[in-house]
Amino acid sequence: MSDIALELKLPETAFEALEKKAKETHKTVPQLLVEVTLDYLDRETKLAAGRAMLRALPKQGAKKADSAPNDLAEKHNEYLSKAAG
Repeated sequence: MSDIALELKLPETAFEALEKKAKETHKTVPQLLVEVTLDYLDRETKLAAGRAMLRALPKQGAKKADSAPNDLAEKHNEYLSKAAG
C-alpha cells in the first residue's frame, strides 16, 4: 500500500459523522476513508464491467443472429449483477 499526504475539506456535519462512525467501529477516520475509497473503486469496477457487457450485447447478438433478451429493459439490474460477478 502506498502512502500519500492528502488534505480533505469536509462540511463539519460530514466530519462529525465520520468521527462518530469511527468511534462506533473502533477505527480511525483515515481508516474509514481508506475503506470507503476501496469500496467505491470496487463498486465502480463492477459497474464498468456490467456496462461493457451491456454495450457488447448488440454486437454478440449480431454475430449470433439474435437480439438481446426480451426482458433486458425490465431486468437490466439483474443482468448487470450477473456480469459484475
